[in-house]
Amino acid sequence: MPRSSRVLASLSCLGLCLTTLLLGPTLLKSTQAQPPAHPGLTRWEYKIVRATEEILNQHGEEGWEVVSGLSDVKGQSAGMRAINTIERAILKRPKANP
Repeated sequence: MPRSSRVLASLSCLGLCLTTLLLGPTLLKSTQAQPPAHPGLTRWEYKIVRATEEILNQHGEEGWEVVSGLSDVKGQSAGMRAINTIERAILKRPKANP
């Protein structure tokens, strides 16, 4: 290998090493966990509970609100009518900040 090529290769390697040393911390920092893109966005938690008035009132006192309701059929008779249904409610409330 001619001397000029070796010098050029050495300078290229030196430049790459210096760039890595100077930019390395910045590049590492950009790959670490970032805060949410929308800091004002509300995060929610959800819960499904049996829908009795007492249970819903209790959860309402804790900040939960009903967003939907469900009926689960527990069994069916021969005529395909529901024997027993269980009413459930889907609740949500803002998630506490970590």
